[in-house]
Amino acid sequence: MVYATKNGSKRVQGITRMRPKVHLSKEARQLLTAKQRESSAHYRKSLATAWSTIREATIQIATDHSKSVHKVQSELHMGHSLLLSKHTKGNAWNAFIWKKSQDIEKENISSHGKNVLPSIVHDNLDEYFTLTHEEKDCLVKELEEHRKTRATGQCISTKSKINDVTSTIRTIENELHNLCSRTGVETLLYATRGTTDIPLRGFAFATKGVQNFVASVMGFNDQDFITKMEGFAVQGMK
Repeated sequence: MVYATKNGSKRVQGITRMRPKVHLSKEARQLLTAKQRESSAHYRKSLATAWSTIREATIQIATDHSKSVHKVQSELHMGHSLLLSKHTKGNAWNAFIWKKSQDIEKENISSHGKNVLPSIVHDNLDEYFTLTHEEKDCLVKELEEHRKTRATGQCISTKSKINDVTSTIRTIENELHNLCSRTGVETLLYATRGTTDIPLRGFAFATKGVQNFVASVMGFNDQDFITKMEGFAVQGMK
């Protein structure tokens, strides 16, 4: 195809090459479909085998160490997250500035964030140059540990764990209320601790349509159910 531009020159459009369309016979299509289905079946079988192996290993670990299955699953998930997390090597200067900012937060100084960074650098630059190699290595190691903890979302203190659970449960309850309003779906939710490391009471939640379901149909109250659920979760697989 030839077409003219504004300045009068002519340009020739290249010929579009069409790929030849392959027409398969009925027998060839059937054979191809059979191979695709066979490949898909093998793939799903391999996945099922892998999940079965993981479940068996999880139960075995829980049994050997008197832990709940949920705790082992959480530990495995956190370990996998560590493998996937991006690793950035820290340096002594960044670790030093981070440590100083932590000290400022502990002293409850009102200034924080990027605004206080220039003053930290100005006030502590001389101190940084007096640090030994061992002290710098310790700071870098401490910063690396802090990054790992933050990346995996691990709660250090008991209070932070309780706050995490409470906040998450509250968010879930709000979402379930909204879901019920939008779609009419009714939900029962029970949550309890799976380890004795945290002094947490169980949670029971029900949307309006099923609030009396457990007591009237199942014949027991929420507290009894939560108590039994907690006992089963804490004792683990023995």
